[in-house]
Amino acid sequence: MDKPNIVLINCDDLGYGDLGVYGSTINKTPALDKMAEEGVRFTDFYVASGVCSPSRAALLTGCYPARIGFGSFDGLRVLFPGQGLGLNSDETTIAGSLKEVGYATKIIGKWHCGDQPEFLPTEHGFDSYYGLPYSNDMGRQVEDPNLDDHDRAEQLRKRPPLPLIRDAEVIQEQPDLRALTERYAEEAVRFIRGNSDSPFFLYFAHMYVHLPLYAPENLVNASENGDYGACVVGVDWVTEVLMDELKRQGLDDNTLVIFTSDNGSRLDDQGGSNGVLRARRAPRGRAVSVCHAS
Repeated sequence: MDKPNIVLINCDDLGYGDLGVYGSTINKTPALDKMAEEGVRFTDFYVASGVCSPSRAALLTGCYPARIGFGSFDGLRVLFPGQGLGLNSDETTIAGSLKEVGYATKIIGKWHCGDQPEFLPTEHGFDSYYGLPYSNDMGRQVEDPNLDDHDRAEQLRKRPPLPLIRDAEVIQEQPDLRALTERYAEEAVRFIRGNSDSPFFLYFAHMYVHLPLYAPENLVNASENGDYGACVVGVDWVTEVLMDELKRQGLDDNTLVIFTSDNGSRLDDQGGSNGVLRARRAPRGRAVSVCHAS
């Protein structure tokens, strides 16, 4: 391959056992199953952390989290909105290295490596960015406001709005999360079409299957595994869209498509599965065993 295109799909809290190819009988993932059949399936693969921020920073830099200042964040396991912490501009990312050799670079979806201007993706080798700067449960649209716990409900209502960012600008507050993955897919298709004549790196960082679970109504109605299964199907649908577009542009034979997850499933009776693996996604407040990625 002469400078192959690279599409890196990273899911959020997806478990090893959530896909058909890894044993799920309740979630329908035909596109991912086909991708596994036609490609290479890795069954012994480890992420660098059991929670979002350090796992993602390690994926992007190839460094252990502690070596790049992502061991903890003022005692917290992940970055929270408004913290003056993030990925240092001196660190080299996959995007930065590829940009130096002529790649167009884009991230779509969740960043979670710092939400202040100096830490955003466009400061780390990405030509453009479209997505949420942190987890989708960190804004107002988090849980049912009709909680029995009045104080908790009020606390959630007073949170800053969840920002949808393009490059370094907030373009919408509190986006409809049921429609957001479809918007991400449209953005990805435009990027592929716009760079079909030159090498590109697309980092597609899903919102799914992080809580709260928001999937389109038609997927929820067809799911055998509730909202969780609908979100897994949403991940599979996006994969099909991307693979079809690569074929349509004649790029499928010169594109590496990599599918993974930032950590394992939460295993909180919400529909997820880590299959044959032990452990689970780490809670935000304390360390547990590192989970395998799917």
